[in-house]
Amino acid sequence: MDTRAPYGTYNLSNSGETASWADVAAEVFAVLGRHPGDVERVSTAEYLKDKPHSAPRPLHSTLDLRKLEATGFTPARWEDRLRIYPMGQ
Repeated sequence: MDTRAPYGTYNLSNSGETASWADVAAEVFAVLGRHPGDVERVSTAEYLKDKPHSAPRPLHSTLDLRKLEATGFTPARWEDRLRIYPMGQ
């Protein structure tokens, strides 16, 4: 609000390298002291093969944060935020 950013819709998520759900799960395992290799990785096609009524999803759906960042706001990296999230509490 203080920056007088243009009116409109802004994507908002944490920043950092693009990650799959398996990447995020592996990082959660690591944060909790588990081995990240314990996460079983499967392709989207394999996961959906027995779910014929699943809604179609794009294979790549990373949010573009450039418009948000142009306002001067820099989102924190997802990996850093995950480490301070109070898991298991």
